[in-house]
Amino acid sequence: MRSPLLINLIAVILVPIFTQAQKNTSDLEATLDQLFINPNIPGAAILVSQQGETIFSYYNGLKNIETGEHVGPNSHFRMASVTKQITARAIHSLIQQGKIQATSSITEILDNLPEEFFSVQVRHLLQHSSGLPDYEDFIPKDQKKQLSDHDVLDLIIENPKLQFCPGDRFKYSNTGYCLLALIVEKVSRNTFAQYVRETLFKPIDIHDGLIYTPHSKIIDRAIGYHLEGADCAYADQSITSATQGDGGAYLATQEMQKWCRLITSSLHRDSDYRNQFNAGMQVKNNIRYQLGLFNFSDTDHHLHVFHSGESTGFQNIVYMDVHNKFSIIVFTNRDDFIVSKIFDALLAFYGRDHVMREQLGEPTFLWLNKVYSGN
Repeated sequence: MRSPLLINLIAVILVPIFTQAQKNTSDLEATLDQLFINPNIPGAAILVSQQGETIFSYYNGLKNIETGEHVGPNSHFRMASVTKQITARAIHSLIQQGKIQATSSITEILDNLPEEFFSVQVRHLLQHSSGLPDYEDFIPKDQKKQLSDHDVLDLIIENPKLQFCPGDRFKYSNTGYCLLALIVEKVSRNTFAQYVRETLFKPIDIHDGLIYTPHSKIIDRAIGYHLEGADCAYADQSITSATQGDGGAYLATQEMQKWCRLITSSLHRDSDYRNQFNAGMQVKNNIRYQLGLFNFSDTDHHLHVFHSGESTGFQNIVYMDVHNKFSIIVFTNRDDFIVSKIFDALLAFYGRDHVMREQLGEPTFLWLNKVYSGN
């Protein structure tokens, strides 16, 4: 039994610690509040986790201007390119099952591909090193109907010239991840949405998050908006918002927390999985790309992974410090890049800003935008 003196001593020590932690969190909230002076416009959902448990959450703004509903922990945002890590994980599961190989030519899996694509392997799609052209360059100017992943396949079959020899270099490609979703469908003999739901989401208790299909019912859906000054324009969908493999997931922050827990745990316990990240395609500034995530090792050889998602009406980012099982999740239903200010504030508060700056050499979103645009 502890003595009353010891109990009192522990209380004296812990109270200042808890008070300081509460004060610091209040300071962070105050910083974020300054970014959301008007609570009646589209907002953000933020969740910070340590060891898979929430240490900070923040929700502000409207998920739907028309109804006046506010953003909350169960609000589902379009992930845009944050989806790529989900698509990659689906492919990884098929490789683990022995149903495909990373070195398989995509012409051996997908039908009707031209001979020019014979040298493109599954691993090249995962690493953005395929040389496949960006399908958006070939969308007809009068296109009004939303494109599917199958439409993307048709577009590149009609335009079969590779931009460079597969495996030679990194060039960000939404095309590749649309094809990966089709490979999942062909190999699993299931729809991509169903395969993700049954194989990836359900085992980690994600039940409302989903891969978007034209008939999807998205629970607690956040609507996307474009902000210009004080004006908010509906901008939830575009002709490229229905493709699945490159950006079709809808998740809430609490669901993404479960996903981050899966990724960090896998990287801790599965040496083969981790080694794949270490052997990823070099992007620049010592940053690699593998399995749908940018990654780097810091000076202590600790792995960090991250990816943003940018599309009509949405800007998101997810960051994981794998060694410490620490994650930052920021979803916004607005495309004015407030996400960059939020993420920088969170990095600074949690002492990760110097790590990212040392590796990237500039603010994260500035670096990412250059990579996406090929600069």
